[in-house]
Amino acid sequence: MSKHDMRPSKPQADDRPKVSVLIITYNHEEFIAQALESAINQDVDFDYEIVVGEDCSTDSTRRTVVEYLEKYPELIRPLLRDENVGMHRNLEMTLRECNGKYVALLEGDDYWTCPDKLQKQAGFLDENPEFAIVFHNAMLMYDDERLGPKPHRPDDQKEVSTIEDLLKGNYIPTCSVMFRNKLIDTIPDWYYTLAMGDWPLHIFNAQHGKIGYMDEVMADHRIHSDGAWTAQRNDRKLQLKALIEVYEHLNGYLEFRYEGLIRSVLSRRYRELAEEYERSGEQDLAEICAGSCAVENILIENG
Repeated sequence: MSKHDMRPSKPQADDRPKVSVLIITYNHEEFIAQALESAINQDVDFDYEIVVGEDCSTDSTRRTVVEYLEKYPELIRPLLRDENVGMHRNLEMTLRECNGKYVALLEGDDYWTCPDKLQKQAGFLDENPEFAIVFHNAMLMYDDERLGPKPHRPDDQKEVSTIEDLLKGNYIPTCSVMFRNKLIDTIPDWYYTLAMGDWPLHIFNAQHGKIGYMDEVMADHRIHSDGAWTAQRNDRKLQLKALIEVYEHLNGYLEFRYEGLIRSVLSRRYRELAEEYERSGEQDLAEICAGSCAVENILIENG
């Protein structure tokens, strides 16, 4: 049964919904209706809410969100920004308003393909209190159809992983993740300056438990030219610099508990960035990055 069809037959332990579906959206007029429909049509035996952070879109996205609110006022709670606050601030502000025991993320240009997604993931977290996060596979849907679709995760994706695994690189599709709410008290100021917001958020949460994986495709993730990270797809230098910035912040944030791992990754990223600069004929920058790679290696050796 869907929440808008029937209230749960068994009362909740408190008045909170079990799950908050957190949707952030900006200029997604082509996609937002499908995202909302996929959240509305979930079959669950518990109460849930859909909290939509609409970041002052310049197209018809807001109108569509309001239309759905009028149809499902008991299910959808829109947060209509008076001004554009940016993706990371919108995510943080929307997360702060989520009342659920668990939070499921969905960006406005993605959608869920399994009506039991929330039921399965909430059940997993109910039964496994040592896990902070659970995610599943998703299908990558490219705007260039010659590239896909194809599964996001490989056949050998680990069923159980930890923060150490996640620090090596992000493998969690945003549209696939559910995590325990209120695991972190505050988000550091540097978070809002980053080029990506989902991966650092997963790392914040992964401090508090293991990461579970469900080997089932339950969502479609669109890869299109307007995507925040995809926009940098054709400039590997920009991506590498963005990743290096994340690692440099995380090392201190995590109180250097994973310093060896982080410096090892930084060494590889600096080396790769040096190679990219060499290919583009920017020799001075290549030498600077090669020097940074050497420094990381020395720090690793000195422990």
